[in-house]
Amino acid sequence: GVRFHSIELWCGPHLVAGELGYSLGSSYTSLSGFYCVASSGAIQCVATARILQRHGFRFWDLGMELPYKLQLGARSISRSEFLRHLAAAREQRPLCTPHIRRMWVPELLDDVCGCDGANSAACSFHEGEYYHQSRPCVQG
Repeated sequence: GVRFHSIELWCGPHLVAGELGYSLGSSYTSLSGFYCVASSGAIQCVATARILQRHGFRFWDLGMELPYKLQLGARSISRSEFLRHLAAAREQRPLCTPHIRRMWVPELLDDVCGCDGANSAACSFHEGEYYHQSRPCVQG
């Protein structure tokens, strides 16, 4: 069935980026997102990609084509290709639902940027905390 997800990026006690989305099969669709700190939305987007990849999701619908999405590696596809990928992904099950513990951003990105939490711009959110849950949650 359909599951709704809240993806949040925290920097210490401050919520700095997040999005709402839903999954069906091994397809994930982003519905709406926000950011409060420069570059935090991009970090949240990359962290979301890592979570989806690690959990066996095969298709991510990012919505409208926007320059920042293309800069992060997204690509536009034709409507027919979109529908073909979406139909196939909806029929497949992911490895598991991405309902996971809170994770530090560097822990998610270490194999992407090769950082130790101090050497990369992507890891400037060393204090940031990323977590994904299928229900509202409270930090603490």
